[in-house]
Amino acid sequence: MKSDLERGIAVTGKIVDADEEDTVFGKRWGSQLFRLTEQDIEALRQGKYLALDIRGEYIAYLEASFAEKRHD
Repeated sequence: MKSDLERGIAVTGKIVDADEEDTVFGKRWGSQLFRLTEQDIEALRQGKYLALDIRGEYIAYLEASFAEKRHD
């Protein structure tokens, strides 16, 4: 899989402590790990979004490019 830094997505082989070293995106002031379950991946396949609560302050949404077409 190819990283796309312009979109803010990168594939990496390790998790770094953003307080201690630069990330693949450069200096950041925190990080958080989200572990997807099989149910999460299936929801993405069904065209649903995953909402991620980031440190109780921000929200990010995940969408799968391979998902079934949404019928909202």
